[in-house]
Amino acid sequence: MPNLIFIREIDPNTYLHYSYLAETARLRDYSRGPYAPPEMICGYTTQQIQKLLQNEGTRLEKAPDHRVDDYAFWHNIIRERNDLLYLSGNDKTGCFTRLLDQFHAEIAPFVRHNNKRELSERLQIWRKKLERIVTKNSTFNHWDNDDASGFPINEGIGWASRMLEFSREENKLQFIRTDDESLDFSLLSIETNMSISANNNPFVQGARSSINLDGLGIRRDGTFCVIEIKAEADTHELFRATVQALCGAVAVVAKQKMICNLVEKAAGRRPAFISPALLNKSSIGLYVMVDSRHYYVPEGTAFIESISILIDAFPPLSEVVYFSVNPQSEEFPSKISLNHVIKRQSNS
Repeated sequence: MPNLIFIREIDPNTYLHYSYLAETARLRDYSRGPYAPPEMICGYTTQQIQKLLQNEGTRLEKAPDHRVDDYAFWHNIIRERNDLLYLSGNDKTGCFTRLLDQFHAEIAPFVRHNNKRELSERLQIWRKKLERIVTKNSTFNHWDNDDASGFPINEGIGWASRMLEFSREENKLQFIRTDDESLDFSLLSIETNMSISANNNPFVQGARSSINLDGLGIRRDGTFCVIEIKAEADTHELFRATVQALCGAVAVVAKQKMICNLVEKAAGRRPAFISPALLNKSSIGLYVMVDSRHYYVPEGTAFIESISILIDAFPPLSEVVYFSVNPQSEEFPSKISLNHVIKRQSNS
């Protein structure tokens, strides 16, 4: 059975197709284009690959059982995985841009200067641009079908995978408890990705882009929450993490009809949720989860005020919830205690 691997020491730009014959590793780079044969990477044994896979930041996933000469099929599979890790691939026909960085650069100055009106207008511009992008997804991504267990607990994907597997245990929707029942959630999808082609990019002409969510959850009342995870190996600056989650929330609101259609239908190992709430005023939450060893809220009122500005500027946003997480605790992932909640003060 073939696998998909990402090993920075072999190729820092792309996932690779990995199979083997006896002790010889067969590595194929399908990222170069949909119509070209893959580049074969030689000189590695299976023992060397297994050793390299122990390094931090590597990925190993089961690959579909599909013929290796279907170049377009594998190119699309690899590009989806690359977009999730913000990898450029080795296709030089178009550059790749990380929209989260652009979003932060545009949004942060309005918050610093307390310019709510222009901040609200800029968020609406992003929403309208995202609404124009054509997306026809029948699933969230391959994690609807694949087993997500086995990732290291010190990485964000390790937290997300454990929450995902708990949330769909026994093919039933299970809710992760918080200290407030109205904020309990079930994780529907991880590494949720909106890819934007170079031919259909309203943000950066001629470049491929994507917006990735660490996770998308649904609450008991059918409203959604966007999960942003900062595990041990990640940065823990709370404001930037909140802005990253907000970027995901804008994308979710822009594509709410498609997302609601996906959620209402079971797919693979993901259970259905009947009648999710449309994202109108004050109905979506941002959940920022930080390793308890690094968690802190800045002193004074400036941080709380900056988050309140974000909430006021985006009407669908109801609250921002911060969690200090110990992933080694016996309760994780069935229960995650919240530390701080900043709610919308009005519906204006």
